[in-house]
Amino acid sequence: MKSLICSYLRGNAGKPLSYNAIYGYRKCPNDKNIWLIDEEPANVVRRIFQMTLDGMGAHQIARQLTSEKIEKPSVYFTKNKMVGDRPSRRDLSNPYDWHGATVKQMLQKPEYCGHRVNFRTNKESYKDKHSKWNPKDKWKIFHNNHDPIIDQETFDTVQRLIGTPRRIDKIGEANPFTGLVFCADCGAKLYNTRHSKEHYSEKRFGKEYKHKTAD
Repeated sequence: MKSLICSYLRGNAGKPLSYNAIYGYRKCPNDKNIWLIDEEPANVVRRIFQMTLDGMGAHQIARQLTSEKIEKPSVYFTKNKMVGDRPSRRDLSNPYDWHGATVKQMLQKPEYCGHRVNFRTNKESYKDKHSKWNPKDKWKIFHNNHDPIIDQETFDTVQRLIGTPRRIDKIGEANPFTGLVFCADCGAKLYNTRHSKEHYSEKRFGKEYKHKTAD
């Protein structure tokens, strides 16, 4: 019970409740409540956001990072002794095995904009071994708590993009403007479908219109 009360007080004071800083940050050696940007993984975070802006989906990004043999977060934490002194139980047999779910979770973290997020989870009793997820209206966010890796405008744009299906069209590409362009008349999202180099189509008011590409 006492630990739950201490956690509640720390969380409401804006202090971190997690043992580790998230991927892209490290704890300040002189004050464990302060997160500092860790440049090596922070550059990976910046790339992930940029690749999303360029039209790549989370699974595509994961495959790209895997092909480039970039260490996944759990391996980076372990190799740099950021998980404590106890032997790690993490699976390190595939150090470059990124997953789309990991990428998507990273893209949704307001912490990369410099905000502290507390109370994502809770335990109803000190006897509970597992935490339960809280709805977002139960989170407590402390803005501008640490240096940002991603600016707010980029983060907001990425949230719109990952909330919109990024369909691969008939020429094998995802349109980078999907989720960003809206109809001036009805306000609906516009979807562009390219069939070939000679023709393309667009959807407006629920109907599909085909156009011939100009020479």
